[in-house]
Amino acid sequence: GPTAATVSLSDNRVSGNTLTVASTSTTFANKNVGTGKLVTVSGISITGVDAGNYTVNTSATTTADITTKSITVTAVTDSKTYNGTTNSAGTPTIAPGLASGDTASFTQAFDSGNVGARTLTPSGSVSDGNGGNNYAVTFANMSGSITVRPLTVTADARNKTDGDADPSLTYQVTSGSLVSGDSLSGNLTRVTGESVGGYAIQQGTLTAGSNYMLTYVRANLTISARAITVTADAKSKTYGDADPALTYQITSGSLAFTDVFTGMPQPTGVGG
Repeated sequence: GPTAATVSLSDNRVSGNTLTVASTSTTFANKNVGTGKLVTVSGISITGVDAGNYTVNTSATTTADITTKSITVTAVTDSKTYNGTTNSAGTPTIAPGLASGDTASFTQAFDSGNVGARTLTPSGSVSDGNGGNNYAVTFANMSGSITVRPLTVTADARNKTDGDADPSLTYQVTSGSLVSGDSLSGNLTRVTGESVGGYAIQQGTLTAGSNYMLTYVRANLTISARAITVTADAKSKTYGDADPALTYQITSGSLAFTDVFTGMPQPTGVGG
């Protein structure tokens, strides 16, 4: 991170003279990685018993390399309920840490958005003023999981009159929610039968897919008696004659399927 450098200074003193060489500043031109980078030494001075015999240059230059810093970015384990995305709330770890002043932008993601054992993969970069090139980054994956999303579907109670066609069997999502873009498929069924009474509406082929834990709450299809009105035909006869056939008409409603009336009307009244 910093531009400070460490150098060893040499000089051309006369053999046997006593001198101490010091400097006030030794810096690279900038902090970024590179080879053969200019290093400037400033504020050079000498002290010692023989210093008075010399004049000294106050600056010097050399070249040196700045090599990349190796870091490992490791995903952290994470688990979530299915939501249709590969997003992970975890933040990868960095080892060792970044140089002072540099910042990281690392995230991690599941390898798939579907339910199951998943792999978490980190990605991202370092902001170091050099396009991230001051670092050699190694990425390490981690295991994670996505669990099923709970969803409750409740059948709508349905009614029909005996003999009518079944109404559409419908339902409502009463707990949880579908992820945007997902949908339920398949159809509800019911226990077979056409007699008056209640028939359980069953889940049938209704499904939300393997990413959901579907709880089904059933209801009933109720078949009600069919209303029908039968009106007897008025009849007459001459005293002493045999009764005429007693007939009737359906004046309201209708018989269903191949149903028929059985029995005969019975006369009532004075003199019958």
